[in-house]
Amino acid sequence: MKMANAMEALIAKNNTNSTAITKLLNFYSACKVAQTDMASLITNGSQILNIINGFKTYTGLVFPLYEPNQNYTALPNPTTLAKALAYLSVKTGVDTLVSPFVDVEPVDLKPMKYKVWIDQNTLTYDKSYYQGKTFNITKNTYLNTTIMLMKSFSAVMKMNLNDATISSIVNDFFTLEYTLASATYSTPDDVRRKFKRWDNPMNFTTATSNFNFIDWPTYVNEIFALTNSPPLTDNTFTAIFMEVDVVKQLSMDIQVAAKFSPNLIVNYLFFRLLSAYQQFVPQPQSLMPDVSINDFTGLGIRSKRYRPPPNIWARKVLDVEDDIKSACAYDTQVYLQYANARIFTDYLYPNQTSRDNIRSKVGKIIRNILSAFQGMLDQLEWLDLESKSAAFDKVGNLTVNIAYPDFITDDTQLDQYYNKLTFSANDYFTMISDLTPFNYYLQYSRITNNAIVDHKDFLGAPGTVNAWYQPELNSITFPEGILRQPYFDPDWPASINYGAMGLVAGHELSHGYDDGGVQYNAYGGLVDSWMTPESYGNFTEMAECVINEYGNFTALDCNQYQPCKLNGDNTQGENIADNGGIHSSYRAYRNHIALNGPDPLLPDLVFSQFNHDQLFFLSFAQVWCQAPAKPDAIYKQILTDPHSPSLYRIFGTLQNFPAFRSAFNCPLGSAYAPKDHCSVWVPSS
Repeated sequence: MKMANAMEALIAKNNTNSTAITKLLNFYSACKVAQTDMASLITNGSQILNIINGFKTYTGLVFPLYEPNQNYTALPNPTTLAKALAYLSVKTGVDTLVSPFVDVEPVDLKPMKYKVWIDQNTLTYDKSYYQGKTFNITKNTYLNTTIMLMKSFSAVMKMNLNDATISSIVNDFFTLEYTLASATYSTPDDVRRKFKRWDNPMNFTTATSNFNFIDWPTYVNEIFALTNSPPLTDNTFTAIFMEVDVVKQLSMDIQVAAKFSPNLIVNYLFFRLLSAYQQFVPQPQSLMPDVSINDFTGLGIRSKRYRPPPNIWARKVLDVEDDIKSACAYDTQVYLQYANARIFTDYLYPNQTSRDNIRSKVGKIIRNILSAFQGMLDQLEWLDLESKSAAFDKVGNLTVNIAYPDFITDDTQLDQYYNKLTFSANDYFTMISDLTPFNYYLQYSRITNNAIVDHKDFLGAPGTVNAWYQPELNSITFPEGILRQPYFDPDWPASINYGAMGLVAGHELSHGYDDGGVQYNAYGGLVDSWMTPESYGNFTEMAECVINEYGNFTALDCNQYQPCKLNGDNTQGENIADNGGIHSSYRAYRNHIALNGPDPLLPDLVFSQFNHDQLFFLSFAQVWCQAPAKPDAIYKQILTDPHSPSLYRIFGTLQNFPAFRSAFNCPLGSAYAPKDHCSVWVPSS
């Protein structure tokens, strides 16, 4: 609510000199108007029809299910398909048969530049929902909710499709996605954890030879045109194709009608658009289950791609004024992250002194964490001197971003950043349709402007309650949203600040040394590993210990859910970061005490009974405090989330840390102090 209050205060003053802030406040006000009357605005279905018709007009395709006289007997030609896929990705944020984004080129060059990357297909749900024993659970949910959605949209179209027709097409949609999720057309996650195999640069000629179902010059130029970026003029332009084998297989098979029905493919593209904007389909409506591929939770927004904004249409219609204000403030954070950050920064830190203070105090903790982590590395006998040198280089070249990027506090620079953003109308829905391609423009203009990689790029909203390590920049970012209670308070004792904010800093730093981080060098260059083969073998043994430990945690009733145990492979990066993080934060805390002396005990009848070592661990546990999760939520997390459930982030980390055993006098061999445990980036004895 603080963010909303800050915006309301600015509106009341009506004296901003920044055009960027004016654009944000106009969007915020339009959002409030729309959310207040959202139910009536979507009653006649005009919003969803505008979205569907926009796709039809741009591509020349029609929705065959609702066009009885139209039947596609061949796949749309490569040029039409290129326009369709580009439009869905950039104009609506819906990736389908291929998934484009902009990221740092995967080479060790200075200065580094940006490249267009092309990834494999993206489906309605995460790929894990279509695999193994999860398949049956997914299928029932998918069929039931999609049938209801299609019935509701049929009413909007004023077409009385019978139940058999709708059930048949929905079954076809699921079968198609199940097929696309298979190893034939989607590389498994465990293989994708090896990043160097992604480095496959191709020019248009080579790409067309490998994947001729898409007209690649048209596809890429359509993306740039839709983002209002300058057109490409370089005939030697190359993109990085991450998953060559599966996309090549899809290219061959999708053009064979016996394998992929052309009519189904076109219906599917329209369905994906409809599904993404289903909140605009009038009652009766059914929200898809909360399994969006855009979900991201927990410490560490780490990704090899620009993340499309969360699906704000998935929330229910709001009718409470404060809820509406908060939701609309959040929308400004999603779509206008740096203008939002300017307002939030002015609200939290109204003068330069307060801004310098927060950076100084948080920066001191982070510097101590870096020093402690270097000490851990230096003590490792299994890391040889050459590998230690490379590991120290990563710490020495690390970029640390705290609170907000400097440019947002300067009106001229902030206004220039949003200079290309214009709203074609003042209603909320039109503004969203303008903001989506604008945010892609911010990415793709880096290509046409031949921009040099900025290692200080925040890559996320400063108002976010999170923190992240970005391997290709070798940077850690601590946005102002997390620099508050329960993570940090300048008046707290060191034990509590290091147990919370220190843990966050140590966690993010450790990502540079997890199974993904060891594939990027000190400058963000993609390598097989910066370790020698012998040291890398020792690292693999350490990682395997973590994989096996967490993979044996049973989080659910195995009679009701499969899988019921955590996915040790999928969560290894976060688990390594959790373990490395608590070791470095505890060492930094103890170093602080050694230099500054202990803080007095807390002035409280209960908390005064705890010494500061104990308070450190209580503060650590508080970071993961949450209401008990429902089994379905845990199941979703096991399937899709690289983070372990909070309970196991605490338990797994503490049972690997003898200092916890000492702080609370746990008997050796007890649950929290097992004799055998994993030593993560610390000596085993």
